[in-house]
Formats: sequence, structure tokens, C-alpha cells
Amino acid sequence: MKARAATSPDPDLEALAEQLAEARAEGERLAERLADREARTLQLEEAAGELRHKLEQAHTAQREAVSRYRAALLAAAPELPAHLVQGETLEQLDAALAQARATVEHVRATIAQQEPRPIPAGSPTRSGPDLAAMSPTEKIRHGLAQR
Repeated sequence: MKARAATSPDPDLEALAEQLAEARAEGERLAERLADREARTLQLEEAAGELRHKLEQAHTAQREAVSRYRAALLAAAPELPAHLVQGETLEQLDAALAQARATVEHVRATIAQQEPRPIPAGSPTRSGPDLAAMSPTEKIRHGLAQR
């Protein structure tokens, strides 16, 4: 019987051999796809790193530009308090500038509506109390307080 098995191949064994060959071929295809995907992932990660670096450079440049713009705004309008003109974008600075101008105008209008108080030109004269207006008791108290 053994001699007969050697002469005629077993159909199950041949089917298993074909399945094994197909599985190995599929494994190789999958390994190639995996290698391709890993290479592509590496390329994408490198590109993402470069983009992150460029984005950080752009943010730094934007912060510097906003800072220079703020300095220019304050130099052009020295009457505005610097603490009122704040922002992290050009739009925020423009809005803060408009609000600061409105605030300064409101303060100016309020001050202009108030009546000015007279300010003496020099120092007041040095004179003692008006003794003629004091009663005799007040004069005595004043005299005793001077001792």
C-alpha cells in the first residue's frame, strides 16, 4: 500500500499544498503592502513635522507683526493709553484702538462739561485769623493757644 501512495498523489495533500502556496503568496503581498504603507507613513510624518515647523514660524512672524503694528498705532496716537490697545490679531488691535479712541473722547467730553475751578495765581497770603470777627471768648482761647 505504501508503494501505491507514492505513485499516486493524495488529492487532499495537493489541495493543502496549493493553499499553502497561495497563503505564502498572499503573505508576501501583504508584507509588501505593509512596507509600502510604512514608507508612506514615514513620508507623511516627515511632511507633517515640516508643516508644524512652518506653522510655528508663521505664528512667530504673526506675533511679531502684531507687536510692530501695535507699536505703530500707539506711536501715531500718543494720547491713547497703551493698556487700552491690546490684542493678538490685527482685527483685535483695530477693535481695541476704536474702543480706546471712544473712551478717550468720552473722558474729554466729560472733562469739558465740568466747570473749571479757579486756581490762584500764587500762594495765599499769610495772615492770622480775623480778630474783629471773633467774640471775646474766642479771642481768649486763640491767645492761650498761641502760647
